[in-house]
Amino acid sequence: MSGERKKPKSLELWLKFARSDLHTAETDIPEVLYEIRCFHAQQAVEKSLKAILIASGIEIRKTHKITEILNSLPKEISIPHFVKEAEKLTEYAITFRYPRATESITREDWLNAVDLAKQVFEWAEETIKDIG
Repeated sequence: MSGERKKPKSLELWLKFARSDLHTAETDIPEVLYEIRCFHAQQAVEKSLKAILIASGIEIRKTHKITEILNSLPKEISIPHFVKEAEKLTEYAITFRYPRATESITREDWLNAVDLAKQVFEWAEETIKDIG
């Protein structure tokens, strides 16, 4: 047996779902509301970070709060500023998940959410490679 740690199968599934959420968030089809796209950007971040927890052997809790997930990451993982900035995407999983009469999301909000989600997803993949 080699000294390499085998990745759990569920890790690959979490990354696959995160990637799918990211692609959905990037969808620029007029019929797809910005609220839905931003929800999927948040989901991509959430699932990417939870994949790091799985790779680290940490049990994941049911939460959509990016801050809580970040606080669960191993202390030896250095968290870049843009990942911490992604905490603001939590509101897309909670506040904008269902129809609202007030506050709508703009194209700029959506583009910013997608950009953050891409950065976090790529960082998560690299971090998981570093974990082994």
